Amino acid sequence: MYRNITLAATCFIIAGAALTGCSAVKDVIDVAGPVVDAVNDEDTWLTVGDCFDETGDDIVSDVPTIDCALPHDYEVYATINLDKAVWPGDDEIFSLADDACYAPFTTWVGIPFENSTLDYTYYVPTEDGWNNYDDREVSCIMFDPAGKTTGTFLASAR
Repeated sequence: MYRNITLAATCFIIAGAALTGCSAVKDVIDVAGPVVDAVNDEDTWLTVGDCFDETGDDIVSDVPTIDCALPHDYEVYATINLDKAVWPGDDEIFSLADDACYAPFTTWVGIPFENSTLDYTYYVPTEDGWNNYDDREVSCIMFDPAGKTTGTFLASAR
């Protein structure tokens, strides 16, 4: 059984004439670094190896990344595209994300999830993003429940 994890969601909305990506997260923290936007610049949306701090708002359009050598809250360790034609519903999307993020955790950290002091969460598409913007990507994100970390979790055996 997986540990209790925090669930986050990504969606897309129309704000005025501009498209903006959004995600559900917890606390606002100002950080320096490049800003990624899910819709306006899809090539810069979170990628494997990106580190960032908790953003804090329920809905955000940008995720400022930071150098993993600096103290940070999260690190992206996998991205997975869900292979479903129709929106599976909130409960199933979270279940699919949890399952999809489980195995890559061991590959990234170097030890099984059950032996790790780290935990994970994820960004998942919302129904609107799924249906209107073809968003199928899950971003798997690991963190240290004890607080900020410095350096990458890659091969850390933590």
